[in-house]
Amino acid sequence: MPINAHASARVLSQVWKAFKQLNPGNVSVEAGRLVRIGIIGSSDIVQDATACLLKEDVAAYDRASDALILLPTPLQPAAHDLLKNCDIVLKWSGCKEALPGITANRIFEFTAPRDLDATIIDVLRTPDLKYAHLPLARAFPAFRPEVQVQIIQNVSVENAIFVTSTSLGNVIPNPLQPLASLAESVGDMVVLTANQFRMVFRLAAAWDRRLGYKEQMPEMLTVLGAAFGWRSIARELVGMIPMGGGIAPKAAIAFAGTWAVGDAIAHYYKTGRKLSREEMRQRFDSALVKGKATAEDLVEKVRQTYNKHIKRG
Repeated sequence: MPINAHASARVLSQVWKAFKQLNPGNVSVEAGRLVRIGIIGSSDIVQDATACLLKEDVAAYDRASDALILLPTPLQPAAHDLLKNCDIVLKWSGCKEALPGITANRIFEFTAPRDLDATIIDVLRTPDLKYAHLPLARAFPAFRPEVQVQIIQNVSVENAIFVTSTSLGNVIPNPLQPLASLAESVGDMVVLTANQFRMVFRLAAAWDRRLGYKEQMPEMLTVLGAAFGWRSIARELVGMIPMGGGIAPKAAIAFAGTWAVGDAIAHYYKTGRKLSREEMRQRFDSALVKGKATAEDLVEKVRQTYNKHIKRG
């Protein structure tokens, strides 16, 4: 067997081990948490807002009886007790009734159902509601586009951070050496791919897919195939540049490769259609621009941290 084949087989073995350590059951439990939304407004407003949240997803309507509490105005006395069970309250701006006992950070006003997209962003940017992101995407289709972008963004940045940290660990010996040792023992590609596997499970949960090794295996194979492709691109773009000069390009490629894979899988979950190789490359090239800016920022921040560490030392 050629040397490259030996290396590929070793990487595949390590990736498989990392894959088996992931637990889709944990993601399933997180996504399955019941998060209730209360909608307050006139009867027409409540009806239209419900349609905006659930879109045309029949399964979402089936779950709405548990996850959605509809409260037409004027509010009845029992409504206030129901609202206390809500994680999020969407309140039409035309409703001037007080909501005693409901903390302000759980109340989000909207002027019309067509403006709910902006309200959804406000909900997802509320720190106290981070626990609700996956359940909201799973139960309410209107939350999925924004949640999927957050999932892809977070894992793309994590992979860029990992590459930055491990690369600088080889150049700057002190604070980042543990990460560098980990990368040397299992290989950057294995860690990056394992993170992408985790991203797949979270995207599947956001799109209300059944979770499991068997269920996501086709998507995992897509991730794995793409990983070798990004590795080849990395060899083309990144040379052996001394003193960490090649760190930012490596991190940018890690970011862009992760983003392109996540974008392709999210597109498949949304449309049922897989992207062509050309479309994948277009997404990679587009994400590389954002990846370069992210990577340069990360490298600068790590270097500043290291310089402060040296001065204190």
